[in-house]
Formats: sequence, structure tokens, C-alpha cells
Amino acid sequence: MPIQRFYNLPSCTLQIEGISAEGGDRLSILTGFECRFHHSGTKIVGDRDLLENLIKSTGRYAQTLHDEPVGIYNQSISLEPVEMYLHKLKIQPIDNSQADIELVEVHLDTVQLFDLVESIDRLCLDPQNQLNFSVVIEPVVASSKVSASVLPAIIGVGSLAIASAVLFLIPTPKPDPKPQPQPVSLILPYITNSEG
Repeated sequence: MPIQRFYNLPSCTLQIEGISAEGGDRLSILTGFECRFHHSGTKIVGDRDLLENLIKSTGRYAQTLHDEPVGIYNQSISLEPVEMYLHKLKIQPIDNSQADIELVEVHLDTVQLFDLVESIDRLCLDPQNQLNFSVVIEPVVASSKVSASVLPAIIGVGSLAIASAVLFLIPTPKPDPKPQPQPVSLILPYITNSEG
């Protein structure tokens, strides 16, 4: 009996379907997946190979967002910046052996892109799945020009964070209490009149 899993995020829903090799409810053989984007109704449908490529592409592309986004082209999937905070995800067959892959093109803002990444993370971390994706996300090396221009900012932010942490650990000085006036007792000399 087929097993389905749904990973729902505000911008997209990732649905996978498969079977258990052991007959339980732990999904171990993926037969297909669908990723639907709510803002456009666009959906990606495919098999395990396409899903692994999607995992790899989105993971590598998300690494570049802290710097200057770099286009990622991985077999039938491409992810590239269109403008600031807007990205284009494109799925297309690269040869006749991928005739079952439908051409899909969808624009995602950064929040929608991170919803896609989050849905994939939930899939990969779900203990009810035993899919063992053989995906290695290689680090993306930014150009030295970009890295050199960003390095001072990273050092500045890091120094500020360290200084803030140190200041947070120093106890706040408490003001000394004001001295209270001491009561003064005046002892008046007793004067007697000897002439009386």
C-alpha cells in the first residue's frame, strides 16, 4: 500500500509517495514526488533522481544567498537570481531520456525559496523515512572580488558581536546607597545660678 508524506509550508507543499520495503509505515522506496507552489499553482512532479537534483541545487543555491547569489545549474534544474530577493527555478529535460520531466519555470521571492529549502530539510530529517538520499552538497566558492569586498563587513559584524557578548557578561554596577544622616543629640550644659 502506498505511503504518502506531506511537508506543508506557507509558500509550498512537498508531497512524497512510496512504499515500505519492510511492510511497515516507514517509507523506504520513493516512487514519486510533487512540489506545489501556492502563490502560482505551479508544481514540479518527478521521480527520485529529480528530487535528489532538486535537493542538491536548492542546498547549493541557498549557500550563496548570504553573499552575492550565484546561478546553480545541475542537470535538468537551474536556480538563478533574477533581481534582488527574486529567484528563478527552472526544470527542463536535457535529453530524450528525460521525456517524462515537464518544463517548469517559477519565480520565487527569498521567503518562498526558503520555504522550499525548509520543506526539503523536513523531508530529509523525518525519522519516518528511510530514503537515504545520496546527496552531497558541495560548497560554492564565491569570486575573490566579492569575498574581498565582504570580508571587512564580516570582520566588523563579528567584532561587534564579540564585544556585545563580553559587555553582556559584565555585571551592571549598582549605585552605592546614600549615607543616612545620623541623629545628633545636643546635650546642653546645665547652668545653675549660684547666687540664688
